[in-house]
Amino acid sequence: MGKCECSMSISVLGDGCRYCQPQEYIDRLHDQIEDERDELGSRAASVTDDDRNMIAYFLQEKGDIERWSGWEDRKADIGRVYPELIDALDRLKIAERTLDAVVDRIAQEVSGE
Repeated sequence: MGKCECSMSISVLGDGCRYCQPQEYIDRLHDQIEDERDELGSRAASVTDDDRNMIAYFLQEKGDIERWSGWEDRKADIGRVYPELIDALDRLKIAERTLDAVVDRIAQEVSGE
């Protein structure tokens, strides 16, 4: 366990470390956690119904989310709220590349290469 290395003046003023001012340290951590929770809540609210409609439209009707011109701008926020969507899209890209490689190999066998 560590020990306080603050000067006496810092320790007395209440700006000390977690050892000489444990309650102040706990309060600061609590405030940081609350700020992060608030930020996460606002991010979740930043995915709008329009975003959800665009996701559904471009995946179900067009078959490619990247055709949505706003995708790159919205991808980070959407990924925070729906990480499983980003994961599924990444796995889909891998599957498509694998399928392309298999089809290419089959085509080469047909052509006798």
